[in-house]
Amino acid sequence: YDRISGVPGAFARTSRGIELMLERSLPLKVKTQVLSLNLGHLPRIKRFLEQRGLTFTANPLLFPALDRDPAALSYRIRPDQLHRFKGFSGCGKAERSVEREYLFECSLTRGMNLYVDPQGRLSLCQLLRYPSADLLREPLAAARHRLIAAARRRKVTSRDGCSSCTARSGCFNCPGRAYLETADAESRIPYYCRIAGR
Repeated sequence: YDRISGVPGAFARTSRGIELMLERSLPLKVKTQVLSLNLGHLPRIKRFLEQRGLTFTANPLLFPALDRDPAALSYRIRPDQLHRFKGFSGCGKAERSVEREYLFECSLTRGMNLYVDPQGRLSLCQLLRYPSADLLREPLAAARHRLIAAARRRKVTSRDGCSSCTARSGCFNCPGRAYLETADAESRIPYYCRIAGR
């Protein structure tokens, strides 16, 4: 834990924080980011959490930092290792043969999630920070409405990306991940293509 976080003593402090929250009966969810560095330690992590009455939840999908720094990608597990994780296997999903017209097929266009950065900028996606609104200049309800409308209008502009791929439903690429990894929200990402068997 200390090696991955880069902070000496981080595991001890995190463990203590978990214990304090549990002692006070505060609601707590712990999600483990699966990396090539901790893949072999997952049984121990699971046991650690379950001994404390917590559910083990693992997420094996990594993407670049919000500033598009790709350093984290060097710790991705191989696509063939994803079958270990419920809900993360690209196999057996129904294929879509219809080309999509609009870029976003996710909850972003319903405004189900809102993200506000430290500077007060609102966005609808935790990965894709545009379009955005300045909440210091625009009321939240108006900004949310405007951003949802803009996202719903955003059409696919290229047929070279994922929009015409029949394996889209078995792949974990999305406009946010594509933008972080390639600077183009419509691009394919080879890693996700391999997950989908392409």
